[in-house]
Amino acid sequence: MAYLAVSNQTHQRDRLVVLLWPAYNQTNDRAALRRALAMLNATPLSSWLVVDRETIGLQHSDDVWIDVAQFGHLLEKVSLRNTSDTTVSTDDVTSLSEAVALYRGDFMLGFTLWDSPEFDEWQFLRAEILRRDLGNALDRLVYSRRLLGDAQAAVNVDRRWVALDILNEEAHR
Repeated sequence: MAYLAVSNQTHQRDRLVVLLWPAYNQTNDRAALRRALAMLNATPLSSWLVVDRETIGLQHSDDVWIDVAQFGHLLEKVSLRNTSDTTVSTDDVTSLSEAVALYRGDFMLGFTLWDSPEFDEWQFLRAEILRRDLGNALDRLVYSRRLLGDAQAAVNVDRRWVALDILNEEAHR
């Protein structure tokens, strides 16, 4: 479900099979996918699944809240509004603060599919992208707090930035 939710698109069944069950043969992996879908159909999540003979996806709606999607949406709002590095709006600070608060740890930390290096690679890359985005948000939030004259809040955000990326020289300035 996480893969479907975060990717925000439909996927070919064969692609999902290769991603989730790479060690199976074609007959067994299709059966494994059917079993997984049957289990999901027995849960409240079934109403958001979009399944046909060839593809599987997740129907996004206001009823489905995905933290990763919200994180990206908040950062996108800031970048769309942001016209100058010398000005900052309280809306930007609010959006950045909300995005930073959503990030409570690395993406799917501790989860792995032991027999699917391709899934693990996708998960690792997604986690790295989110960490980079968080670092950029923290950078912008420190700068924004300084511009607004809120030194203590800037220091608090900067501490989080240093904790995220101890080797980042800018975070130490």
